[in-house]
Amino acid sequence: MNIKTILLMLPVILLIAAATYFSLLPQLLLLLVGFIVLFLLIRNDKVLLIGTVYVFVLDSGNGLFPIPLRELLFGLLVLKTIYYILAKKVHIKYFTPFLIISFILPIYGVAISQFRGQNLSYAIDDAKGYIFLITGLCIYALISLKTVLKKSLLNHFLIACLTVSIGTILILALELTNIVWIYDSSVWLINHNLGFAGLEINGQYRVFIRSQLYVMLGLILISTKIMSRSHNKMDYTILLIFSVCILISNTRGLWLGSILGVSIMLLFGKSTVIKVISACVIILSITLTPLFFSDFTGDVLERVSSSFDFTQNESNSIRSEQALQLVNEFENHIFFGKGFGSTLDTGYYRSEVPYSFELSYLELLYKLGLFGFIPFVIGLLLYFRIIIKSANKDMKLGVFASFFSFILLSTTNPYIVSSLGMFFLAILFSLTTNSDNKQPGLS
Repeated sequence: MNIKTILLMLPVILLIAAATYFSLLPQLLLLLVGFIVLFLLIRNDKVLLIGTVYVFVLDSGNGLFPIPLRELLFGLLVLKTIYYILAKKVHIKYFTPFLIISFILPIYGVAISQFRGQNLSYAIDDAKGYIFLITGLCIYALISLKTVLKKSLLNHFLIACLTVSIGTILILALELTNIVWIYDSSVWLINHNLGFAGLEINGQYRVFIRSQLYVMLGLILISTKIMSRSHNKMDYTILLIFSVCILISNTRGLWLGSILGVSIMLLFGKSTVIKVISACVIILSITLTPLFFSDFTGDVLERVSSSFDFTQNESNSIRSEQALQLVNEFENHIFFGKGFGSTLDTGYYRSEVPYSFELSYLELLYKLGLFGFIPFVIGLLLYFRIIIKSANKDMKLGVFASFFSFILLSTTNPYIVSSLGMFFLAILFSLTTNSDNKQPGLS
C-alpha cells in the first residue's frame, strides 16, 4: 500500500471514527449506501429503469419511504433524457400528448385557480400528478438506446405486480385467521398511504392496495404475452395469482376493468387452445378463492348485487351526491372551470385531500371547463393513437384492452387525475411503444 492510497483513505477513516464517537455510524452507513445507490442510478440506465418501476409500483401512495424517492427517480430520468437528447443519442418522436397533459393543462389549471382565488398549495398538489406522465417518455428514450431493456422492464414490472398480489393474498389470509399482528399491518398500510385492510362497516372483508391498479395492467399484459405464444408455464401461475388478487381486492372498479380487459383478449385472441386454457385459469381463481376464504364468498356476491344501489350502499351514494354537486359547479364555470385545487362547498369530499373526487371526468370538467377538458381528451386520443399504431401486431389487442379498461375504470374512480393513473399510462407507453418498429413489445 503506497502513501497515495493511505492519504486517500485517511479522510474516510477519520469520518468513520468521528461518526462512531458521536454515535452517528448508522446514519453514516445509510448515507454511504444512499450515495452508492445514487451513483448506480446515474451511471447505469438499467438500474435506474428497474428502480423506477419498483418504486412507483410498490410505493403507490408515495408514503413508503422517508424521502420523496419517486420524485428523485423521476428527476434523474428527466435529466438523463435531456442529456441524451442534447448529446443527440436519442430522438423523441412522440411529444405532443405529453406537452398537452403534463405541461399545458397543469399550468392552465393552476393559473385559473389563482385567478379565482383558490388555495395555491392545493392547486400545485392537484396539478403535479399529471407531470408523472413524462416518465413514460423518459423510459421510452432510455429503452430506445438499448431495446433489450424492454423485455427486462416488462419482467420486473410483472415481478413488482406479483409482489403486490402475494402481499394482498397474505394480508387477507392472516385477517381471516384472526392473527393479531395483522391489525398492525392494516394500520401500516393506512399510515403509508398504500391502502387499507380489514372489515368494512357492512361486514365485508377488503384488502385494497392502490397498486392493485398496476396488477390489473399486469393481468392484461400477461394475458397478451400468453396469447402471443411467447410465454412459459409460469405465466399461467402468475395469471392465477393476479386474478385472485383482483378478486379479493373487493373493488368493483378493478373487477370490471379486469373482466373487460381479459374478455377482449379472450374474445379476439387468435389461439383457441390458449384462450381455453387462460379462461380455465381465471375461472379456477374465482372458484378457489371462496374455498380458501370461505367467509369471503358472500362478500363478493353482496358487493356485486349492491352495484346499482344508490341509497343503502355508501360508496354509490357518495358518488351520486358528488356527481350532482360537480355538475352544478360545472354549469357555473362551463368554459374556463374553477381551477386545480378547487373544493366543493357542499357534498362529500375527502377530509385529507378535499380537492380529490371519485368521478374523474366530472372533476376535470369542473376544474378545467370545456377549454381545458377538450385539450385533455385530444391529448389522450393522440396518446392512444401513438401506442396502438407503434405497437407490434401481437401487442395491439393488449394495448387496446388495457387503455379501454383504464379509461372506463376512471369514470367512477380518481385514477386518470392522479400520479397513480399517469404512471399506468406511462408504463403502458414504454412497454408497448417501439422505438424502431422492430423490437416487439413482449418478445
